[in-house]
Amino acid sequence: SVPRLSHCPSPRGWHGMPHAPSCTYFGPDDCRSVVYRQKAGLLHTLWHRQIPPLSVRCKLPGYGTAASVQEQIPKRCQKNQNGISINENQPIVILDDIRDPGNMGTIIRTADWFGIRQIVCSETTVEFYNQTVIQATMGSFARVNVFYTDLGKFIECNLKNRRIWGAFLEGTPIGDVEFKENDAVVIGNEANGISDSVARMISDKLLIDSPSKNDVKAESLNASIAAAIIMYEMSRHR
Repeated sequence: SVPRLSHCPSPRGWHGMPHAPSCTYFGPDDCRSVVYRQKAGLLHTLWHRQIPPLSVRCKLPGYGTAASVQEQIPKRCQKNQNGISINENQPIVILDDIRDPGNMGTIIRTADWFGIRQIVCSETTVEFYNQTVIQATMGSFARVNVFYTDLGKFIECNLKNRRIWGAFLEGTPIGDVEFKENDAVVIGNEANGISDSVARMISDKLLIDSPSKNDVKAESLNASIAAAIIMYEMSRHR
């Protein structure tokens, strides 16, 4: 039988599709169905009528309406702990538990603007297929590769020869950082920052320092704004 999305336990994703570590999401070219492989190895098909619309009366630059947008989505998102293919000579943005879909979409759009084509997400990061994420990318989702995986395993297996920068409230001022072409940077959760398990694997800490001399100011930057500043600085050194 085909399970209903509303019965899934997690409140995020497509009406609660869970983010189990072994889950892999696939979408065929026509996007009429999505295959969801459960941890137990069971295979279910969630038909198109059960999937919420990806766009509500909106057009995205270069991609037209939601119908044409749907054809592009499966080609740009992979959810798997194994088989992630990354370019060794290009920078990587790593998202550790980003929860806000607006932030997620904005980060994808900004990465596209600065020519960054690789984003690796924790399994708890907001769903790539979320309607708000797709709308916020303004079409950039079709040009940026987004992967979901266990970040600890990914960093350990794939980034041994790269510098891994983490955005913290202390560290090297970003203006003093000399980024290399294939550096990786980690952006943490909006409220809690980078998780302890990922923080232990970061080689260098960076700080987006404020020029404000006021004693009273914002506690921190929005995650997507911080990511944009960092990606701009990375692009200047490429």
